[in-house]
Amino acid sequence: MDLGLGLGLTSLAVLQRPGGVTLPPPATAAGALGPFTFATGEAVSVDVSADFTTNGNTLTYTIAPALPAGLTLATNGILSGTPTTETAAASYTVTGQDEHGRETTSAFSLGVAATDGLQWGAGGNLEWGAGNALEWRA
Repeated sequence: MDLGLGLGLTSLAVLQRPGGVTLPPPATAAGALGPFTFATGEAVSVDVSADFTTNGNTLTYTIAPALPAGLTLATNGILSGTPTTETAAASYTVTGQDEHGRETTSAFSLGVAATDGLQWGAGGNLEWGAGNALEWRA
């Protein structure tokens, strides 16, 4: 098929001069996250992206393996939610990927402990353990 240039060309190669495109340096991770122990029923919010130096890149974040029930990692690097199930500490790896497909990782330990002891619950009630309101009697 003629490319319509009147030259009888059927293909066209695009050449790029070496060094024509300069990418910023890849992102790096300090590896300074955690360890984290969260309590069931208590909301958390941790900016794991703070462990990464972007070097001018835009990173999106993923995590493996899957987080405990009630927790999520947003693509902007915010780990948040309210854990619902006691979970033994395990190793997790956050991967930051830049717009050029380059990746860097940071590993940390995360566990969820059952809530026990006195705490302030929803509505300002003093609770013993998760959801067990104390009743005061005279």
